[in-house]
Amino acid sequence: MQSLFGYLKNYVPSEGRDPKEDYLTQMFAWILSNVEGADKIYVKNLCDKLDLNIDIDNTPVYISTQESVKIGSDFGYIDMLINVGNDEAFICEHKIFSELRENQIKKYVENANQLGKRNYHSVLVTYSESQWTQNSDIAMTWGDVYKLFDEKIIKGELYPSESVNHFVIKEFLLYLRENNMGGYKEITPGMIQSWFSVTRLDKSLECLFTDLVSEKWNEYCPNITRKEFSEYNPTYHSRWGRLGIEFHAWGLLVFAGVVLYTEDHGLEPADYEKGPDFCIFIDSEYGKNGKEKKQYDDNIHNEYIMERKHVLEKDSGDFEYMPGLKSSPWRILVLRKPLLDVLKDAYDKKEQREALKKAIIEGINTMLGE
Repeated sequence: MQSLFGYLKNYVPSEGRDPKEDYLTQMFAWILSNVEGADKIYVKNLCDKLDLNIDIDNTPVYISTQESVKIGSDFGYIDMLINVGNDEAFICEHKIFSELRENQIKKYVENANQLGKRNYHSVLVTYSESQWTQNSDIAMTWGDVYKLFDEKIIKGELYPSESVNHFVIKEFLLYLRENNMGGYKEITPGMIQSWFSVTRLDKSLECLFTDLVSEKWNEYCPNITRKEFSEYNPTYHSRWGRLGIEFHAWGLLVFAGVVLYTEDHGLEPADYEKGPDFCIFIDSEYGKNGKEKKQYDDNIHNEYIMERKHVLEKDSGDFEYMPGLKSSPWRILVLRKPLLDVLKDAYDKKEQREALKKAIIEGINTMLGE
């Protein structure tokens, strides 16, 4: 077993890299390799996130750092590689304050077979969620690591309080807290730091959707002009915490877009770790009495709407189907998936526009039938 202080020096210095990230990676890898049970706890957490059925208690785990892979004419250095048994492996990229290099995670995964034939899964661990700028199979913050070890090891009393293992883990968690990477509750550093990124997301989505409004949607989605819906008039709207395209005048309409703020819709994200959802709604005018109540009853009992509801209950494709929202009765049929999944591998504006267009067409045709 190599000493902790010796292990901390075993990284490859390179221009532009933050040595604090290497220091933290080496410290973390040493703990996973030398504190009994820490590797199993961490790897089981990763496997659970991907629904990998591995008997982790009886499967060997090997941790290494700074594994090099050839990428074109250059070399890349994987922060931490976790080999699990003979078949699975996790490529772990660790960030504190620096940003990912262009397509960094994608390039590591594509070239990882140089290290052996396995199923490689990417793991991104960062200071804040605003740094999740590239797709990875798993995205976490150091605060998530803190909470995992605090709950499973310290609060779970995995080791006697006077043991060396207990001392090492407590010191590691103290280090994370000292550097604002501990387990926060209400306002977290990540929330504060990501605020301006959130406002940029709003504006970037607005640009994409306003550009998409003029597409020939009635050709891509023939049922969008059915007589059951209000006047066909694709228009960009940002209201009620959502932004996107409303394809009809208000009454009975189809909406395709992103729900950024969930309070009005009462629709919590499908996966908090992935952020806002891309949604397709059929919206109906709603009221508790009078003309609006009659219109609503007619809409929800419409033969075509009922038919689509039965179809979607059996098959909603790549979308999660919800038969309306009790907390927001205006939404009478819902399809959704995380926006992060929609924009996977779409790195520039043109690719993102095409990815959104494809998702809108797929979602509407799933909702309405082709």
